[in-house]
Amino acid sequence: MSAYLKSFASTTMLPFELAYPQTHRLYGEVVHQFIESLRQEDGLDSATKRVTTDPNFDNRASPATCAGLADLLQAQLPPISEMDNPERMGRPKDYKLQKTLHFTAPLALLDAAVKFNFKRPDTGIRNLYVAQAPLNDLPKELQDDLPVPKIVKKAGKGDIYDSSIWLGLEPTYTPLHRDPNPNLFIQLCGNKIVRLLPPASGERVYREVQSRLGTHLRVNSRLRGTEMMDGPERYLMHNAIWNQVADDQELPRREMQEGMLQPGDSLFIPKGWWHSVKSEDDAGRLNASVNWWFR
Repeated sequence: MSAYLKSFASTTMLPFELAYPQTHRLYGEVVHQFIESLRQEDGLDSATKRVTTDPNFDNRASPATCAGLADLLQAQLPPISEMDNPERMGRPKDYKLQKTLHFTAPLALLDAAVKFNFKRPDTGIRNLYVAQAPLNDLPKELQDDLPVPKIVKKAGKGDIYDSSIWLGLEPTYTPLHRDPNPNLFIQLCGNKIVRLLPPASGERVYREVQSRLGTHLRVNSRLRGTEMMDGPERYLMHNAIWNQVADDQELPRREMQEGMLQPGDSLFIPKGWWHSVKSEDDAGRLNASVNWWFR
């Protein structure tokens, strides 16, 4: 992280998402290893609770920051007993056993994760995502670096409904949903793939999934909660949009549009259009986007 961003790292609190557990087939669970690395960065041997004599310690992050990040992250992890039964978690039996954790943490957590991945790129942490953080919550200096595009100011009534930054370690992912306002989405770092469906087609896909879940008579596609982030709805919706080959006889998927966004690219998403977004890569590198909803 640059010296410029470091001045905000410990004081800027942001909403994080983290997929847990993250088990590497050879090296074990990665989130716990990241927490352990934070404690070691703190100059503290977590097994013996003794100060280390590492000569490089003076060049590392402040002990309070690393210890605080380790404790904060540890407190978010659910007991293993809650993670050992897919059916108890409301998932199909073949669903990859993983939960999306939601918590607030300083920007310094992402900085620490980037450093962790730099040291071990093939076995680093993944799916750590600052998702839909309001730009108004950023320090003014950072807000000034993300000015409202002129097209947003001049489109429609010129009324900016909201804006967000999306910043994290690949793979990043946003499930299928629709917004109540037009959306200008701009890619800043890394690449993202966006798949879109017109309102009626997206509604059909959504209703198909709800029918399979047995909830189609009591759900409103305009009101979505945590069910879109975890459990069988996310699993089935992801398969419907990303894992199934489009069939020309299936109207919803035949009308699906796809776009690849590279840094500097922008995409206009009309009001009510369903869309799902994911990073092109999954190697744990930084990926960043920003968007504005307007009326």
